[in-house]
Amino acid sequence: MDVRCLNCGEPWEVEHLRLYAFKETAHPHPESWNGHLTRKWRMYFAEAGYEFGSMMSIVKRCPCCPSENHEGLENLVRSADLMAEAVDYDEDAVDVEMNSFPEIFLG
Repeated sequence: MDVRCLNCGEPWEVEHLRLYAFKETAHPHPESWNGHLTRKWRMYFAEAGYEFGSMMSIVKRCPCCPSENHEGLENLVRSADLMAEAVDYDEDAVDVEMNSFPEIFLG
């Protein structure tokens, strides 16, 4: 299933984000990835061009993004994080919602 970047609308396969994107980082021990977005992992993902909301399904920025942020990006991320909280951060439920969430706002 795809989720879309909230900044540019680029689709990302959830499986890629969770199982392979960590290999695109400069982390000295990528095998230590356990699926949790710690502050250190967020830093490595940011260096690779990825920024996430409260979960990996909430893609705030991706390597395909232009240098400027979408005008309403922070509001979109807050809305997506609230939606994730409303479903108790259930990955499957968030994935389904994020599949169409940006289209509502980005067109």
